[in-house]
Amino acid sequence: MDFGVTAMRTLKTRLLMGFTLLAVLAQGQRVYKPSSVLASGSWYRIGVPGPGVYRIDIAFLNTLGINTGSLPASSVRLFGNGGQMLPEANAAPRTDDLIENAIEVVDGGDGVLNGNDYILFYANGPDEWIKDSANQRFSHRKNLYSALSYYFLTIGGAGKRIATLPPINNPLVTINSSSGRYFHELDTVNFLTSGKEWYGEEFSNSPGHTVTRDFPISLP
Repeated sequence: MDFGVTAMRTLKTRLLMGFTLLAVLAQGQRVYKPSSVLASGSWYRIGVPGPGVYRIDIAFLNTLGINTGSLPASSVRLFGNGGQMLPEANAAPRTDDLIENAIEVVDGGDGVLNGNDYILFYANGPDEWIKDSANQRFSHRKNLYSALSYYFLTIGGAGKRIATLPPINNPLVTINSSSGRYFHELDTVNFLTSGKEWYGEEFSNSPGHTVTRDFPISLP
């Protein structure tokens, strides 16, 4: 046996494994922003319970403690990352810092927020609908840790705005129907008083209990 050739092959194998490991580690290195957007300025946290379009008017801004006297409409900014549960896997991709959201500011055209002016923004809410393209369906994931999704409002700089699209004068498609999704999930009972396994209403044929329940569904 040629021990010199065997040793050389072993060395090459180890070097190849070392370079592979370095490449994997290099790809796994994350680049972080030098500082958070929350590091400066005054910030106001807004909690929303579910998906939808939300309205912020002058009265609400006043309750936050914001001075609305001659408030430039362009200076209002909103940040948030959706509010759903963070991934549990360490290797899952994560957003670094808060992302600025595009909002609609209705200021009457004078560039100043006052009177009946208001702000509109869309929020996802704390729960999540996960699309399953292969099976043509959606699955629902409830946020186990919060019943609200939080967004952060600040004043200063130039805010991100929703782009205005040109009107469609002669639409080619008429929508007569749409699909909706609804879920009902109460986390009221935890048999172990620990962990993530929760249950809602009880179904039982024991005395004083019931095996049927009615759940009214509203899909506006």
